[in-house]
Amino acid sequence: MRLSRIYSLIFTMGTLLLMTSCMDFSSSGSGSADLTPIIEKQELFEKKLNQINKKLDLISDALKKVSAPSKANNKPKQNKRKPADPNYVHNIPQGDSYFMGNPNAKVTITEFYDFQWPYCARSVSMIEDILKKYPNDVKVVFKSFPLGSHKQAFKAAKYATAAGRQGKFKEMYLKIFENDNWRGLKNNEDLPKTYAAELGLDIGQLEKDMNDPTLEALINTEYNQLKSLGNSYETEQYAGVRLAVPKFFINGREPAGRTLEAWSKVIEEELKK
Repeated sequence: MRLSRIYSLIFTMGTLLLMTSCMDFSSSGSGSADLTPIIEKQELFEKKLNQINKKLDLISDALKKVSAPSKANNKPKQNKRKPADPNYVHNIPQGDSYFMGNPNAKVTITEFYDFQWPYCARSVSMIEDILKKYPNDVKVVFKSFPLGSHKQAFKAAKYATAAGRQGKFKEMYLKIFENDNWRGLKNNEDLPKTYAAELGLDIGQLEKDMNDPTLEALINTEYNQLKSLGNSYETEQYAGVRLAVPKFFINGREPAGRTLEAWSKVIEEELKK
């Protein structure tokens, strides 16, 4: 309701109130005159007065809403922070996580992945391109970060880690992601066991390793590494690490994008150090 209309209603209500207050309740005759008309006028006056008061209360409430500053408008404007500081160096120990590339490479790319996330599958080609471009200077360390909504991702990570104990982590990792094979995990969480046979793994040893508590502990350690980074730093200019996959770090630095050009820029900077 606009203010001009509200003020107009207030003026109208005031006028009616003034008119009704001037109503003649006295008798023009002697004291013996019939009081019924006077009583009826008084009752009518009180009824109209109550109606006016109710409308005035509504108008008062409307005025309060119009004049009250919006809470949304009172909120201080927050500056949009950049998603990551490309120069911030995170401490991400390799530990017992598996890797591809030269073990003595000067540059380490760390990936946190989820076997049921399509964007992780799409990143495989990027990883292969980087290793081809820097065969001696780069290695890629893989750490599992199975999302809670992906019920089969954790077990798939266990299969890949168990395959790694037989020297086939790379092969299992690529096999699960290639040709959208990862989609089959939703209906068959033991699908990697089929791939294990194709890769020539010892199935008996694989099953034994799958039940080894230390294997599951390694995956939990990897998961908690990224989770801990979520609160590792936050500044006025940059937000902290976003807990999402795939998540990449190049010598502890989070690159600005997932492109060959963006990664190469950071790698070249690290090689010059």
